[in-house]
Amino acid sequence: HGSCDPACPGRGAQTQKLAAAAELRTKPSNNTPPHPIHPALAGGFLLAGLPRGGLTLRIEKAGYPPLQVTRTAGEARQGLSLALEVGGGLSGWVSDRRIGGLPTGSRLVAEGPGGGQPIALSADGSFSVPGLARGSWRLRAMAPGYAPQERVVEVTARTTADGISVRDVRLALERGATLRGEVRGKAGPVVGATIEVRSVEGELLKKLLSDERGGFRAQDLPAGRVRVTGQASDGTGAVVVELLADRSEQVLLELR
Repeated sequence: HGSCDPACPGRGAQTQKLAAAAELRTKPSNNTPPHPIHPALAGGFLLAGLPRGGLTLRIEKAGYPPLQVTRTAGEARQGLSLALEVGGGLSGWVSDRRIGGLPTGSRLVAEGPGGGQPIALSADGSFSVPGLARGSWRLRAMAPGYAPQERVVEVTARTTADGISVRDVRLALERGATLRGEVRGKAGPVVGATIEVRSVEGELLKKLLSDERGGFRAQDLPAGRVRVTGQASDGTGAVVVELLADRSEQVLLELR
């Protein structure tokens, strides 16, 4: 791999007591393959023969949020200290609100301090995910034909061996509503109008364009009152409509 920088010694530790199963990976900026190693019991590590240039260190251990540190080409590589913070975890269920069970094609995504990640769902809709960073996490459950369901959960430090700190998080999916409509201006149907569907609180639910006949169709919307707005060179228009789960509503949006 050409000339190399000096070895990269350092120490990996947990905020409490180091365990031997942590794994450290390095990824040089020239995209050479990562080098997995296992720290000694004392938490020390030594990586030799690394290419010159920038370097990213990532330390991983089951039940802990991954820790990643980047060193530029000009920064020292000796005496690094990487401290794993104790994280937490979530467990719960995704189900059909009316009949129970996991809807076909269901997906669950979590976004929080550690970034975004998909969460695996069991056949019964249950999930369990340890090793999350502490802080606020937004869970979003989705399934074809259903309105998305979101929950914000505060993940605290784990206190049990399974790494779960927040339990029984339930996301009940409800069949979505469909909104069909037509956008018309002074000269007739309006093509390419920007349509926004928002909750009465102002949350954007859907954004789309009217088709070649001035029509539009928004699916998998939550039940309840929504405000539909349209905008084009012909003008603007708005209408409020009540949506029902598993039903379709029709609206006429006139631009002025």
